[in-house]
Amino acid sequence: MKDPVVSVIVPVYNVEAYVARSLDSLLVQTLPEIEIVCVNDGSTDGSREILERYARQDSRIRIFDRPNGGLSAARNTGLEHVTGRYVMFLDSDDFFGPRACEEAFLAMETNASADLAGFGVRQFELDPAGNEVSAREIVDFPEGVIPVSLDMEKRMFATVWNKIFKREMIDRYQIRFPEGLLFEDICFLYCYLMYAGFMAFTGRVNYHYFYKRPGSIMDGVLSYRPLRTDYFDGVNVCLRFYQRNKLLRKAMGLLKYYSMVSIESAWMRTAAEDLPELDRIIRKFIDGLDAGFLCRHSLRRKYHRFLERKRMEGIKI
Repeated sequence: MKDPVVSVIVPVYNVEAYVARSLDSLLVQTLPEIEIVCVNDGSTDGSREILERYARQDSRIRIFDRPNGGLSAARNTGLEHVTGRYVMFLDSDDFFGPRACEEAFLAMETNASADLAGFGVRQFELDPAGNEVSAREIVDFPEGVIPVSLDMEKRMFATVWNKIFKREMIDRYQIRFPEGLLFEDICFLYCYLMYAGFMAFTGRVNYHYFYKRPGSIMDGVLSYRPLRTDYFDGVNVCLRFYQRNKLLRKAMGLLKYYSMVSIESAWMRTAAEDLPELDRIIRKFIDGLDAGFLCRHSLRRKYHRFLERKRMEGIKI
């Protein structure tokens, strides 16, 4: 095998019914110079055996085992072992279109100013019998290259699996996924974007996202409404990264946006009886932000307006 130009990290945990489809989509990529870094995150089903069978068939597949630590830990393990110039991520219950790696790679190689590139997503659901019941395609931007800006960040799909990143930037700035938190993609992406000048877009759909797979992380998040602080913990992860790397002034707009989106998301996914406690958590979160009075003051005002809208909707706190 030639030296890989693209490394694809595939975290694997108890997905024996789906991982073969993911690997099949990688083996037929039109870009042959890829390496497939599979991280077995302590699977207890037959996932490890499936990985071994595929690795015997194709030397581009490398398997790394670790104790179960969650999606972020598995991805971080993968980042320690990649060798390609660029890094992509594929969740093991999803799959790539056949030209995903090639088109992402070319978007980077033909646009010297681009520090990352993105492509469209096809989101689908299955019924209990395994039949597709709904699907939609999401393309953030048409083909082209645009400057990284707050407006772009607000409009883009805040995930890592429909993008390609420069390994050199990930390593130089030690960008990693926060372990133990949900919505880890946002933290990684929002830290990376602080160093990115331009982003390329292919304008084509190349990621197939299995939305609300039974037993998946997001199925648990969307099916139940527990009171969680992951939203705000993620903001604080980014805040500490910005402070440590002297990026706070540059990141202030994104930090305010991320904070307010986290507040609104927490409200949407919290049961009505837990809203008073959530309100207390949010106020404590805003008060504890060590990002300067302007940020806290602005967030307080936005949150108060948000609460006024909720009260007008008849929601009591």
